[in-house]
Formats: sequence, C-alpha cells, structure tokens
Amino acid sequence: MPDVLTRQINAQINEILNDPAFRKRHIVERGLEPANGAVEEFAAYIANDRIESKKVAEEAKLTPQ
Repeated sequence: MPDVLTRQINAQINEILNDPAFRKRHIVERGLEPANGAVEEFAAYIANDRIESKKVAEEAKLTPQ
C-alpha cells in the first residue's frame, strides 16, 4: 500500500479513536484500550510480535503448516 495512503488512514483512525463519545461507547465501556499512534509505532509492534511469536513456536517445537 502506498505510504501516503497508509498515513491518511492512520490519521483518520487516530481521529476517530480520540473522539470522546466514540472512545467511551466503543472502547472504554468494553474494557478495551485503544492502540492508536504513528505508523512507525505499529510497524515496530508487529515486527516485535513476529519475533516473540517465532520464539514461542520454536520453544514449543511447532512447525509451519
């Protein structure tokens, strides 16, 4: 996906997540915590999650299917 489009979508999502009414009804009341932020933060989160998931799979001796 083009970087400019990714950043536009990210900005719109952050705007929605920062709306107090939306946040209360769809996040807080459900006991959730929003994970809004910069595109780079999400990319770093995903990269770290892949590393950690790979470690777990290796320790459990799981093989790709």
